Amino acid sequence: MAQRMGLVCKSSGHDFVTFERASELRAALSQGQPDVLLLDATASAEKAAQLASRIAKSHPALGIALATVGNEGRSLHGFRLINVRRPRGRVADELELTFIGIPASVHDIPA
Repeated sequence: MAQRMGLVCKSSGHDFVTFERASELRAALSQGQPDVLLLDATASAEKAAQLASRIAKSHPALGIALATVGNEGRSLHGFRLINVRRPRGRVADELELTFIGIPASVHDIPA
């Protein structure tokens, strides 16, 4: 998945950095905030959403999305789900929507 996402980002003119450990991610976030944080949710979307919620509490302006490989829906707990098996252009569009803060679903808009 990381290789495909790297290609998508490169073809869209964006940088892509991967982290294997949570400690690496924490260190990077302490140095500065990326435009979008894409968490791997292929093993467990629920666990990825829980991690995203914890990160969002300390980085509320950060756009966070969850990378999936199936049809889990458009969002989970307010985080955009991006099926990385979709065409590259569609994945890039979803990342850009995450960056500018457009909710994945009207159900994700706070009342």
